[in-house]
Amino acid sequence: MAAQGKGYDALAPVYDLLQEEIDPARWADFVGEAVRLHCGIRPGTGDGASGRLLALDLGCGTGSVAIELAARGFDVIGVDRSAGMLEQARIKASDRGFTHGEGGVTLVCQDIAAFELYGTVDVAVCLMDTVNHLTGPEQVHNLLRLCHHYLNPGGLLLFDVATLHHFGVTRGDQVFYDLGRDVAMVWKNSWNPRNKTSRAELALFMEGSDGRYDRVDAVIRERAYSLGQIRRWLAQAGWRTVAEYGDIDCGPVDPDTERVFFAAVKPTAAEIEKSGE
Repeated sequence: MAAQGKGYDALAPVYDLLQEEIDPARWADFVGEAVRLHCGIRPGTGDGASGRLLALDLGCGTGSVAIELAARGFDVIGVDRSAGMLEQARIKASDRGFTHGEGGVTLVCQDIAAFELYGTVDVAVCLMDTVNHLTGPEQVHNLLRLCHHYLNPGGLLLFDVATLHHFGVTRGDQVFYDLGRDVAMVWKNSWNPRNKTSRAELALFMEGSDGRYDRVDAVIRERAYSLGQIRRWLAQAGWRTVAEYGDIDCGPVDPDTERVFFAAVKPTAAEIEKSGE
């Protein structure tokens, strides 16, 4: 997933090659299961065409998960700050036969911490540590408030955050190499434990048609947030957290968990009234 526009514009042409270990179909299946378990809006009653559930994919990147959601019967709005990533998403959606607009995959170039929609949605997802790319706490606050504003009552918000263990131990201050068939990458990572920020300096080498290699450089910044912070910010924004998972198989959270998924529901008027009794 992508949130920082310019950094990801440089990566857009090769982003999917760098994410080959990610199976978008499995992630879309996980979203579908979370919707089945937790969403109070049923298929046939949603805001999409013919009552389909309308899903908002924040930080959609090259659209891999958004397209898989569309293939599973959702109407999808994908939002990303990177025009380059969205162009890749448009090509992929067209190749899969999904049109732009109602009944397909709509792609919008906006900042996910300050997005605007023309109407409401039934489901919102923000996946693959996209929240961590929001390096200011006020950006995360805005994201959660905006999702609450645009989701229908009973709607589901599903997102993940990479953990302190992931940033401080798995990545830390290390250098990673990925010598793939089509692209080679050198990743120099720096971790600042004081302000919980991670900086990745990426150098990619891609072989051209003439046999020579072109180099692309990008810098990606992320910030770790504690689970306690996320829980507090969800409550402040009006969400009711209904589940926390340690992986896309709905496993438990433990001290070595790399990524935690939050499922939160927007209470209905009846639920709000009942809680105030």
